[in-house]
Amino acid sequence: MKLFYAMGGGFGHLVRTHAFIQKMGFLHFRVLTSNPLATRIFKPENLIFLLASTPQLVSMIQATVLKHAAASSEVYIDSFPQGILGELGVLAQVGKPLHYLARRLRWPAYQPMVKSTVLRYDQTFLLEELEPAHQAWLQTHSKRCLPFSITYPSPNTARVKPQIQFPQRPLWIVVHAFHSNEVQQLVNLAETDAELENQSPELLVISDQPVDLPTGARLLDDYPAHDWFPLAARIYSGCGFNSFYQLKKYRQRSILLPFDRKLDDQHWRLRSLTA
Repeated sequence: MKLFYAMGGGFGHLVRTHAFIQKMGFLHFRVLTSNPLATRIFKPENLIFLLASTPQLVSMIQATVLKHAAASSEVYIDSFPQGILGELGVLAQVGKPLHYLARRLRWPAYQPMVKSTVLRYDQTFLLEELEPAHQAWLQTHSKRCLPFSITYPSPNTARVKPQIQFPQRPLWIVVHAFHSNEVQQLVNLAETDAELENQSPELLVISDQPVDLPTGARLLDDYPAHDWFPLAARIYSGCGFNSFYQLKKYRQRSILLPFDRKLDDQHWRLRSLTA
């Protein structure tokens, strides 16, 4: 049994973890998460839910991860090198193979989290280009660092095509979750673009967040959202890891808006398109 640590806000950790598990072909695994949306992707028997109040969060995470790591053959971390709050240093005492799924982060902002007990990884999977200091740190603390490309499931347009209400109009979609103010920014941008370009698209907002919609637009909490991508004439989204790479095939139709994060570097991803 393999244990995946996918704690964190939003949907990104879960989508990325699921894609990694599918590509690796793992059959026996459990995912530790605090996100109730996990049931959209994983079967209940594959999930370990941790719900804790803020004052107890770190200690409860540590107790839970130690318990399940001890009963697992390997531990995979989809978070940051020592966890979001530096909570994963306790894994140094488990003695099980540790693997880290590494994505771009703002290393100077995160580095203070790794000053205490430092984990050493059997394998680090490099999912995208890292800051040089971040990669150097991982190479020092990993037996092997391997480039690894996440592969996402193919869209199933047959599932969603009947839901298009106005086939004669271009379909514009807004895809974003978890942060209602950011979803609203994307909706406002799409509305402004339609006015400036004198267009009348069918606007579909795919999100779990309630937002103010222009007249005629629809809000749909639908998963997986990528089923809609081939059908859309335009796609508005952020620059989080999964949305950025899932939209790679649709770059000419995508309007990407990077959002500020303390650790995730969405602005770098957008810059990388013209680097």
